[in-house]
Amino acid sequence: KMTPEKIDVFADQVKIDHSEIKRIRINSISAHELSLHPYVSFGLASKIVLKREELGGFDSKAHFCESELIDLELCRKLVPYLIFAP
Repeated sequence: KMTPEKIDVFADQVKIDHSEIKRIRINSISAHELSLHPYVSFGLASKIVLKREELGGFDSKAHFCESELIDLELCRKLVPYLIFAP
C-alpha cells in the first residue's frame, strides 16, 4: 500500500534501470503470456488478443488505448511495457 508520500521518503534510494524493463510485443503475444503481466488478468488478455485479431493488430499506443478494452488509467500504466511493431 504505497502512497505518494511513502514513495517520496524512499525515492532517493531507489534506482530504476529502464533497460531492464521487459517489453511485450502486443501484436504477437499469446493470451497466456500476456496474462503473466501483473496488470493483466487472463480474461482481459483474451479480450485483447481477440480485439487484436479483429483489428489486424494495434499500430500505436493510441490505437490500443482507444480500443475500449481498458480504461485510461490502466492504459497509462500498461503502454510503457508494450511494443507495437509487428
